[in-house]
Amino acid sequence: MVRKLLITLVVLAVLLVVADFGGRAYAEHRAAAAVQTELGLTQPPDVSIEGFPFLWHAVQGSYPTVIITAADVDQGLLPGTRAQVDLTTVTLPLRDAVAGDTSNLAAQATTSQVIIPLSSLQAALPRQDVTLSAGPNGTLQVNGTVSVAGVSIPVTGTATLSAADNALTLTVASLSAAGIDLTSVARNAAAALASGLTTTIPLRGLPFTVTSGDVQVSGTDVVITVTTGPVTLQELRRTSG
Repeated sequence: MVRKLLITLVVLAVLLVVADFGGRAYAEHRAAAAVQTELGLTQPPDVSIEGFPFLWHAVQGSYPTVIITAADVDQGLLPGTRAQVDLTTVTLPLRDAVAGDTSNLAAQATTSQVIIPLSSLQAALPRQDVTLSAGPNGTLQVNGTVSVAGVSIPVTGTATLSAADNALTLTVASLSAAGIDLTSVARNAAAALASGLTTTIPLRGLPFTVTSGDVQVSGTDVVITVTTGPVTLQELRRTSG
């Protein structure tokens, strides 16, 4: 009798786990379609609903975290750009979750990120005779060459990145040659190269508006991070930063 009871409990536990994972997968699929419509995305995003057991959170209508990731949002100057939104302490009524309706989804805080490949940013620059790479402490390193009297001199500098009004601006104040005392002609050439790199690139296709944000370089990507307080999914598209 005890053995049969244990077997029954194990089977029930397995069925509950399967139901929990199945319910989560179904909810994430429905939410992805709803978020696509709500945020005006060209394709369904990846939606991850955190919290275990899922069914318990679903009945309560609250989740610790919901992560929305949209790939290839910029079909213009910055291909490969991704957008990720982490919503914390999320509320969504069960009836809405079942119906695939996210219009009432609300979060106590959000962290939104725009992730731009360095290769795409480099290709969008007005000068193609430079390379971009990650510098120390999240900075952006710029490397290029200037030619003086047939001699190529490598120069380097640090770019300033800023995000505002759905645009990314790159500015290079100066370029210098490590360990080389440049002549006035070479200095002028380096200054001309630096000024020619300044550019502002629109951020298109984002599921939220970037009015301002912190910009850092991480590995092979430029990452724009925006945080907000309490917000609904509808408000997120209009106000961020």
